Amino acid sequence: MIGKRLRDIRTSKQMTLKELAERTGFTASYISQIERELVDPSITSLRKFCVALDVKMYYFLEENATQPTVVRADKRQKLKLPESSVEYEFVSPMNIKSDINPKIEVIEILIEPKKWSSDNFFSHDADEIVYILEGRLMVATENAEELLNQGDSIYLFPNMPHKYYNPTDKYTKLLSIMTPPIY
Repeated sequence: MIGKRLRDIRTSKQMTLKELAERTGFTASYISQIERELVDPSITSLRKFCVALDVKMYYFLEENATQPTVVRADKRQKLKLPESSVEYEFVSPMNIKSDINPKIEVIEILIEPKKWSSDNFFSHDADEIVYILEGRLMVATENAEELLNQGDSIYLFPNMPHKYYNPTDKYTKLLSIMTPPIY
């Protein structure tokens, strides 16, 4: 599904594979493999496509064309990429074909035991509060590390490079609350 949407938005903007490759730093061959659903892009790759194509992340993630006003727990959009230690479940509504334009985004995140959220620091142009629902979480920034327990929260400024580590033997569950939405 992500590959088809990537091709659809690229062609709707009358952009060639080569032009998208130049804007993202990826090869045209890699982008073609994604569009043909031969490989799955990482979250970092999707972010680069979003910037290059001027779309929100949820363009690639939404599955149906109806925008709910209530997001039922069993109907949440989920994202788990291959070889990732993180699972995202979108608590806030996601849909590009609606009149709703949320100003805030809430994501429930599960991080596997003894795993990092990513190898590299990531940042986004959004204010973020991370609230620990279950377990413990180390939040690493370029300048500090903070160990959070259940019930703790941390505020991250826009464009602050960060990543998460679950130091426990059980899954850690957290809420990420961001404004403006990045997905």
